[in-house]
Amino acid sequence: MGARFEFRLLGPLEIARDGELVPLGSPKLRVLLASLLVDANRVVPMDVLVERLWGESASGRGAGRARDTVQTYMQRLRQSLGAPEIIVTRSDGYLIDAPGDALDLRRFEGLARRGKSLLDQGNADEASQVLSAALDLWRGDPLAGVPSDALHRELVPALVEHRLATLENRIEADVLRGLHSALVGELLVLTQQHPLRERLWGQLMLAYYHSGQQAEALRTYQTVRTLLASELGVDPSAQLQQVHHQILRADPALAAVSTPAAPSARLVPRQLPAHTPHFVGRGQELEHLSKLAHDASTVTISAIVGTAGVGKTTLAVHWSHQVADRFPDGQLYVNLHGFDPSSEPTAPGEAIRGFLSALDVPPDRVPLSPDAQAALYRSLLVGRKVLVLLDNARDSDQVRPLLPGTSSCHVMITSRNLLTSLVAHEGARSLSLDTPGVDEARALVAEHLGHDRVAADPTAVDDLITWCARLPLALAIMSARAAHNHGLSLRVLADDLGDDTALLDALDTGDSVTSVRGVFWWSYRHLGEQAARMFRLLGVHPGPDISWRASASLAGLPGDEARAALAELTTAHLLTEHRPGRFAFHDLLRAYAVELAGPKEREDALPRLFDHYTRTAVAASAALQPLRDGITLDEPVSGVEPEQLSSHAEAWSWFEDEEPVLSAVARLARDTGFHVHAWQLPWALAVYLGRTSRWQELTEQQHTALPSAEALGDLDAQGRIHHMIGHARSELLELDKAEHHLLAAMELYRRLGDGPGEARAHRGLGFLFDRLTRWDEAVSHGRAAVALFEASGHLGGLASALNAVGFYLSRLGRYQDAVSHCERALTLHRRLDDRQGEAYTLDSIGVIHHHLGDHQRAIDAYQRSADLLEELGDHFEHASTLDRLGDTYLAAGQVAAAHRVWERAAALFDDLRHQGADAVRNKLVASGRQGVIQGRPR
Repeated sequence: MGARFEFRLLGPLEIARDGELVPLGSPKLRVLLASLLVDANRVVPMDVLVERLWGESASGRGAGRARDTVQTYMQRLRQSLGAPEIIVTRSDGYLIDAPGDALDLRRFEGLARRGKSLLDQGNADEASQVLSAALDLWRGDPLAGVPSDALHRELVPALVEHRLATLENRIEADVLRGLHSALVGELLVLTQQHPLRERLWGQLMLAYYHSGQQAEALRTYQTVRTLLASELGVDPSAQLQQVHHQILRADPALAAVSTPAAPSARLVPRQLPAHTPHFVGRGQELEHLSKLAHDASTVTISAIVGTAGVGKTTLAVHWSHQVADRFPDGQLYVNLHGFDPSSEPTAPGEAIRGFLSALDVPPDRVPLSPDAQAALYRSLLVGRKVLVLLDNARDSDQVRPLLPGTSSCHVMITSRNLLTSLVAHEGARSLSLDTPGVDEARALVAEHLGHDRVAADPTAVDDLITWCARLPLALAIMSARAAHNHGLSLRVLADDLGDDTALLDALDTGDSVTSVRGVFWWSYRHLGEQAARMFRLLGVHPGPDISWRASASLAGLPGDEARAALAELTTAHLLTEHRPGRFAFHDLLRAYAVELAGPKEREDALPRLFDHYTRTAVAASAALQPLRDGITLDEPVSGVEPEQLSSHAEAWSWFEDEEPVLSAVARLARDTGFHVHAWQLPWALAVYLGRTSRWQELTEQQHTALPSAEALGDLDAQGRIHHMIGHARSELLELDKAEHHLLAAMELYRRLGDGPGEARAHRGLGFLFDRLTRWDEAVSHGRAAVALFEASGHLGGLASALNAVGFYLSRLGRYQDAVSHCERALTLHRRLDDRQGEAYTLDSIGVIHHHLGDHQRAIDAYQRSADLLEELGDHFEHASTLDRLGDTYLAAGQVAAAHRVWERAAALFDDLRHQGADAVRNKLVASGRQGVIQGRPR
């Protein structure tokens, strides 16, 4: 008999072997063991182990040395456990063989899931027992004693959230059991510890009510309503209001009803595309998919594989809608464009960032590194029942980073490739999808055309099906054409289609595109002139989708004519309006459109395409940052109608929609030699990427733009690009690279005699040296920027540089000089009506007066800054300023005021899912300890 192990992660890390605790040795061994256990029974890649062991310092160790060290630690760990066989070596990493009942984390997840299911079934007694057993597994803070920042960031927040949700479920079960009086004391403590969790307040109200304390229940509602209004400016949720109304009128239903379902503190994503109204058949396939998606100890993965146009996406979407209620925490969807002929496959990092946005993570709170983004994505899904649909995957490598790490989720993948690596290593189960049989194909045609029309000429229908090779995409296009010509007999249509297909048989190579080219041609040649031309030109566009306004510019048409052409293409099933006003091709149709567009047509369309996006993006950039130094644009070519974006909200919404398109258009501009557009588009997009903290993408785009600027010999463009790369590298803490690019920008601006440009480079270097804590050098560069901006009369730049100098001087303790610079900056910002600059400068002034001991002036400055930031919707800086305001209140002896603003700051940080919430709460707990003033210049 082998040794029996128990692994404990829900508290201090512990291992028991046959009931005896095993000494764990060095901290690194604890990190290594915890790294294997959190992914028990799955291979943990070597690079993940290195990251969890050494974090950011891993890059400095060298890949070979790090791997050798991991191997040494692994050998020592096996010796410590006394059972080397439970740690298995794989080609790409290691796994620990740990049965589900041996690991407290897996037991907790299983019990929490079973308890919730029992609660949903109304079995309160057993649910309470099971949920209590789950909570009893917690011995303290998870992963305590495991010194790995990476592991703690990756797992702890989601685990703590899962525990709280399980605790709320157990309380709900006890409410149903009638244990009201016993719950009041527990809930009083919990609502103080977690004041913004409305479900707990609702449970407290019900506990009071059922204990005969109706007045206390109503008073509790007033308490939480006041709290939410003062802290968040919102009313209680509809569920909490319903409980209040029921208590007011002593609703008899309360005798049998527990608290309402928990109001979601997070956005529940519902990203599934609309399923086709003409879906028929595929009964065996649907049943097979449902069998594949059974519960398992790890995430379940199903893959639908097959040729293009066979209906993989249609089947996946239809099945996903059928089972959506089994995934109440949401459904995520992404088109990975694995085989799009006009665009590159979607990078996994881009897909993850889209998922994080759908999961309600604000863009400026998304981690910088791709690995950290993936870790956050996996953490957010822990314990949540979410369906993830990954459509049109290129290969296993594109999919693997998008897999959740929790058994509560299910992943559905579609691909033309077999994904054999995913089947072998991740246990994916695949369904090979073939063309439907003749009967199903006939049923699909009947769904489009009506059963009577199909029954009237079954031979013609069979011929139509034959010409379409039973491919669902071709059948849908053919049926749309036949439906449009209702007066013609199906025999005439079948003969017509057969003639066109026969003409192209010689070109048939067996590839999906050429196999159905005849069907495409048959439908295309019946289009009106404008619609046919629009179809060809859409093949010029790089995707992934296009708005009707961009289509109008692409074709050089007035808006109403462009919309009419798009409507005709949509009716013919040659185009899909996947969102209102936004259109996309099936990959096969895009490939066919590319074939049809002639060189002259393409040559004429490209300038219109590039002008539309460049001019609109520059206007949107100006709306987001009005005081940014602009660029000079050439006159647009004839037929281009840029979009009119005047407000911040319109510009932001446009960038959200178009950012993937802009990246693809910029690459196309570079590849086709349109170098002006190739650098101007990334320049315009940089503001949006910076505001969303996507510094790595910004850097990559600017590096792509730089060769075009160099090809043009445009020194101004090169200077701007080097400056943007330098700033992004500073944000990414790649400080040597940042300095290189900022110095390159400075040299270019000096050659041009561009004073404001040189000043911007100095300001960027000041920011860099502040990060390096070399504040004398930061001040020096800041003063150089001030002098250059002042000499050129650039007031916006001057105000920003003065604030920066003031902030750096405060770092050096030169507070009087610092406040003088910031007051001057404040005057300029107000003259320019730059409210964001005013808010940032007021925050700097607050920092300075705090250090001077002038608490009232600091409070006044912070409060005005916070008010402005709240108006602007700058939530992170608003929370940070409130945090510092609390420090000053505490220093002034106003403890209650400090608590008030800290609680508000913690709530804002919570909304952003930012770790600043923990630091603020530590100040609340240790209310007599003064916090540290932190910040940086803006």
